[in-house]
Amino acid sequence: MPQREQCACFTGHRELDAAELPGLRQALALTLEAAWDQGYRHFYNGGALGFDLLAAEAVLACKCRHEEIVLEMVIPHGHQTSGWPETERCRHERLCYAADERKILSPLYYRGCYHVRNRYMVDRSGLCLCYFTHVQGGTAYTVAYAAREGVRLVNLAMESSWRAFVEQKKKDG
Repeated sequence: MPQREQCACFTGHRELDAAELPGLRQALALTLEAAWDQGYRHFYNGGALGFDLLAAEAVLACKCRHEEIVLEMVIPHGHQTSGWPETERCRHERLCYAADERKILSPLYYRGCYHVRNRYMVDRSGLCLCYFTHVQGGTAYTVAYAAREGVRLVNLAMESSWRAFVEQKKKDG
């Protein structure tokens, strides 16, 4: 099992504003490069609609430049994608296939299985990359849990945060 200081996880909202996607993709790419520079090699992804799937795609793109990166899809239950639109189910399946590791935590859905998945990822991570704009729901729970556990948080929804990061990267060369 990799050391926590080398691991990062993702949490974010399922619904993303289409107008924000280009900027969010850029922020993810830049943040993943910075995470790579800081020694992060193992990325846990919960495979949920929205931010999770976008982040998994970004990790795989980063892996093209840094083959040591590991993408681990952490699936809360075996029927996670039931009820999803066909295009999103196919996208999820493609990402799970491309991932280095897949872990299904439970064969069946049960109340609380998403919290178990989120704690599983946070408990193994030193960094949590999030897209956090609402103070209720699973993302808020996970961000609060990560903060309580002392996991470093980077919120990609805060434009000033990633703009400051970009400015720093420019200074670094």
